[in-house]
Amino acid sequence: MPRAAPIDHAFDLEHGDAFYRLLRRLRLVQREPSTRRRILVLLALTWLPLFVLALASGHAFGPSPGESFLLDYNAQARFWIALPLLVLAERPIGQRMRTAAHHFLDAGLVRPEQRSAFAAYVNRFLRRNRSVRAEVVLLLLAFLFSWFALGDLLAEGARVNGTWHHGADGRLTVPGLWYRLAAMPLFLFLFLRWVWRLGAWVAFLFRMSRLHLHVMPAHPDGAGGLGFLPLAHQSWGDIALAGSAILSGAFVTRVAYGDGDVSVIGSAIVAYLVVAEALIFLPLLLFTPMLARGRREGLLRYGGLANRYQGAFESKWIDRAHGETEALLGTSDIQSLADLGNSYHFARDLIPIPLGRRHLAAVAIKIVIPFLPLFFVLYRIEDILRLVGRILLR
Repeated sequence: MPRAAPIDHAFDLEHGDAFYRLLRRLRLVQREPSTRRRILVLLALTWLPLFVLALASGHAFGPSPGESFLLDYNAQARFWIALPLLVLAERPIGQRMRTAAHHFLDAGLVRPEQRSAFAAYVNRFLRRNRSVRAEVVLLLLAFLFSWFALGDLLAEGARVNGTWHHGADGRLTVPGLWYRLAAMPLFLFLFLRWVWRLGAWVAFLFRMSRLHLHVMPAHPDGAGGLGFLPLAHQSWGDIALAGSAILSGAFVTRVAYGDGDVSVIGSAIVAYLVVAEALIFLPLLLFTPMLARGRREGLLRYGGLANRYQGAFESKWIDRAHGETEALLGTSDIQSLADLGNSYHFARDLIPIPLGRRHLAAVAIKIVIPFLPLFFVLYRIEDILRLVGRILLR
């Protein structure tokens, strides 16, 4: 299998899917992917019409976030933060997946007789990543969810005073019509497309976990040579960051206008953090049986080698005749014995879960950052500075 041909194209998330090809045909983006241009095009299709229509219908400004489009922090965070993040994430996540796929080959994890199967798995990911049928279904699902499920929820929340997207009678306003017909379906489509990509990547990992990979129990990464996988999954924290930005906008709106229960908000943040971490890192457990088996086999192999070497070492240096004069100083036998012991300890300490606390912490930090403005809404700046001062002066 050519090294660059299927892998580099299969894991190219920037300009390989049907949606990007559609934007190119409409001449909305150039042949070479431009992140800035794509973000501007998407904002021009979502936020800009909402602002113009809200301004024309008198819903751009108002006394509360419900009645004012510009004060609806949830909507602003969705289109100005989450939407660009969904576009910006394509390059780093694609690069990490591409690097991980190459590493399976470059590190010798895929045995020579398994390369044809590996190529087939990569090509399956390529077909899923560029499936026109899948993107049509995702777009249809996004529209149906926006029009029915989300629409009913928004209309129910507007029953009392009305909002910028629904009147008090539950009827759509002019900006609300664009919100449900175009802006939200497009945003939901971009999000669902990431769900589809994650599913395709997990399917690829599932098939890789069924191969008899050349796991190395004594590998220094402590994961049998699979320590590169958490780094690839860590980049998916950018998608979780987009979700936390939306939640933060909703929570800030509620707290700032006296409609939020602080205890409920704290529980929701913790729940979101746990669910996001699970979705990102649980797929790594697919390799747990392989690593557990590799640990058992490694302990047997290195244990047998240690027995033979230790026996030869004792025969040569401990049980030798007194008349032998071979110098003990400078011999490499002792260093080799120590190296063998280190290899055995690496195999013994191999953890069947290729994941470390630093990977969990890196994603957790990304998720928590958008919620920091809540502290400035819940507490006065003087209280926050006093708390920080106490922590630093301890």
